[in-house]
Amino acid sequence: MRFSTLLNMLVIVPVAMSMPTPSMAQPESRGLTFLHEHHARHNKWEPRVWSASQRTRTVPSAIAQRDAPAVLPLGSKNDLARCPAPAIACPTDPISPEAVSSSTEWECISPEEDLYSCGGCATLGTGMDCTTIPSVLSVSCQVGACQVHTCDVGFVPASDGLSCVEATPATGAEKGHDVLINRAE
Repeated sequence: MRFSTLLNMLVIVPVAMSMPTPSMAQPESRGLTFLHEHHARHNKWEPRVWSASQRTRTVPSAIAQRDAPAVLPLGSKNDLARCPAPAIACPTDPISPEAVSSSTEWECISPEEDLYSCGGCATLGTGMDCTTIPSVLSVSCQVGACQVHTCDVGFVPASDGLSCVEATPATGAEKGHDVLINRAE
């Protein structure tokens, strides 16, 4: 044992043992009862009333779940305001808008930048999965539109940046070259 550790033990142990023990008359001696009374006095339970726009509720039992949002049904087909702005709610699986029901699972997406639901819900057909653009290697979603950055060998980004087109001498690359053409931004 090191000398400093031994010295600390010699100083701390007698100090801790010399501390007074609370008697039953002191509130600290009641332990959990005191803590429960203190908590009850300062944390009055009141039922919470939630507006329809909040779409969450609390579970009054279990403290850990007290403010956990509950998954509520989608609501009307046109109501995508279940998520904090600017996100929207989209079904997790491809589905037609007519088939949406209260049992439909959904997730919050940001249509302005979500690569898999760019511009809207790809699962409803109102947005696009940018990763499905033919011959694309690098793509992003910017302001709700897919932007192609690089394409497979033999292809270059189109002039509008929305797709890949076959490379020709006019586009600055020859078909079959082993180089990636980056779109200048």
